[in-house]
Amino acid sequence: MIYATGLGLVSPQEAKNALIDGAIYQGPPNNDPESQVSALAGGSTANVLAAGLKVGAIGIYEVVLELNSSISTNPLAQVTISQSIYSSNIVTIAVVNPTAPTVAAPAAAAKMTSKRNKPH
Repeated sequence: MIYATGLGLVSPQEAKNALIDGAIYQGPPNNDPESQVSALAGGSTANVLAAGLKVGAIGIYEVVLELNSSISTNPLAQVTISQSIYSSNIVTIAVVNPTAPTVAAPAAAAKMTSKRNKPH
C-alpha cells in the first residue's frame, strides 16, 4: 500500500459530497479517484487494485498495488504512481520476491564446511 496526495475528486457522488477542504474525510470507504491511477514498481507495471481517500485522514489517498510476479528482489525498488500525464515523485520500497532462485553459498563458506566434516 502506498499513501498519496493530490489524486483529485472522487466518486461516487456520496464520497464527493463528503469532501470538505482541510477537514477529515468521513465519507464512504469505497471511493475512487475520477481519473485512473496507474503505477510502476521496480521498472515494471504494477496493478492498481484500489485507490481512494482514507477515511479519518485529511487529503490522504490509499493506493493498493499488486506487484508484477517477475519483479526482482531489490531493497531499493523505485515506485511511482501516475494519473494522465502527471507522475509522482519516486519513492523507494524494499521488495522481496519469494519465488526468486536461492543464491548459492560462496566458495569460501563451502570449503570451511567441508573441512569441518573431515575426521581428524
